[in-house]
Amino acid sequence: MTQLQPGAVTNIPIPEDDAEKLGILGLMLEYNEKVKVKVELEKLSKLPSNVEPLNSFKFYNIVEIKVIDETTGKPIEPKGWIKFVVSKKWLESNGYDPDKVVMLRYHYKWEELHTEKTISDSENVYYKAYTPGFSIFAVAVPTEENATVNETTNTTTIITNTTTTESTAPTTSNENTAATSQQPATTSEKTTSSENTTTATETSGGSSWTLIIVGIIILIIIVAGAYFYMDKKNS
Repeated sequence: MTQLQPGAVTNIPIPEDDAEKLGILGLMLEYNEKVKVKVELEKLSKLPSNVEPLNSFKFYNIVEIKVIDETTGKPIEPKGWIKFVVSKKWLESNGYDPDKVVMLRYHYKWEELHTEKTISDSENVYYKAYTPGFSIFAVAVPTEENATVNETTNTTTIITNTTTTESTAPTTSNENTAATSQQPATTSEKTTSSENTTTATETSGGSSWTLIIVGIIILIIIVAGAYFYMDKKNS
């Protein structure tokens, strides 16, 4: 029997023999009332029928933990840390990364708890997980199936991002638009060149007519001069 004090963290060790069987080394409980409690731990060989399966994880251990108020005989919900252990042999034989081990809690649905790896020795890896309450817990590792789903999701995101990043159609369109907008300028230049050519042609034609008129005037002057000269000579 243990007494919890409000605002204090109470360490509850698990006897060595029980800890080895359960894979749970100890609890650290915090509650908002002063209360005497007893802790019940039970190792489960499989999930109860009323608990939904969790196919995306490989279970190492399933334990039910209850914290009972000694006075009322009813479970209470303190928060705290659960210290647990995982065999290195199990991790290595299944090819699991020790950093991927997590503790999950079932409370109407599975919730992945904040899990920290603390130390390790030649045989085991030690962890602790924070829980807001007590019920059924599972120590597990995400399976390859779950990892594949996550990788697929990430790949889809990359593809989406890549698609967004590589979506250069607007840029290409702008370049085409810019190229198209330059075409009228080229046409305008050609048109201007044609107008200049036409003007030059018209100027050249005007000069020819002027020369003809000047030639006619000179010819008239010459003829008139010759006429007056002959007339004066005869007189």
